Amino acid sequence: MGDESALPPPSESVTAPLGTSLSSAGFWLRSGAFVIDIVLLAAVLRLLNLSAPLGVIMETVYFTWMPVNGQTLGKRAAGLAVVRANGASLSYGRAFGRSLGYVASNVTLGLGFLMAAFTREKRALHDFIADTRVVQAQKIGTGRK
Repeated sequence: MGDESALPPPSESVTAPLGTSLSSAGFWLRSGAFVIDIVLLAAVLRLLNLSAPLGVIMETVYFTWMPVNGQTLGKRAAGLAVVRANGASLSYGRAFGRSLGYVASNVTLGLGFLMAAFTREKRALHDFIADTRVVQAQKIGTGRK
């Protein structure tokens, strides 16, 4: 038997079997994944002793490159994936736009992130900007709860 929990390669869509749909990831699960990403990035920036401008560049590269490959490290730990609203994989351009959308989510004093708690598909402002959503790619086992 193959590894059913693995994500498909970036060239494929993360679509659900016919008759089912991808389950949107909830606000708290998304928040936990984001915290993991930010802590990891902060640790790397601290270790490398990078300046703030280089840190911003590194963060933008991370949040652009990783979602194109399906998941950031935090989302992988939480069993989540970033996909287009229709379930297709992200292009680099769309992932870059999504990472820039984090600025809009931050400028609104975090309300852009909080939107994910109240919208139907649990989408944040940067998801609406880039036409993306975060879905549960793997079942949440007891180790992740």
